[in-house]
Amino acid sequence: MAFLRGGAKQAAFGADVSPKVLILAGLECANPVFNNLFEGSGEMPSLKIKALKQIIEDYQNKLATPVYIGIREGYLQNEADVKALADGSSIVVGSPISVAQSFINAHLTTTTPNE
Repeated sequence: MAFLRGGAKQAAFGADVSPKVLILAGLECANPVFNNLFEGSGEMPSLKIKALKQIIEDYQNKLATPVYIGIREGYLQNEADVKALADGSSIVVGSPISVAQSFINAHLTTTTPNE
């Protein structure tokens, strides 16, 4: 997820496909719950923090992992407020690549017996 690929002629047009914001969580349901969380126009959107907190509270019994928020430095208008959400247990905040890797290491990497 941290390294998006694909699409015709991206190299020819220099299309930027690197993620600016990632919101990841393991869910015990198939509902995509992290929708419509951004507002604003132009180059610096804002994350709707109250809406995100409400989603986390409403779906707490369906969240199988902490919520991981990856943001590119200088991208969000309310970046400091988003970073302040990090509590180390239920919300993890970092760069898009670091949170994707942390999520993979913590929740998707398996070990086999005798390792």
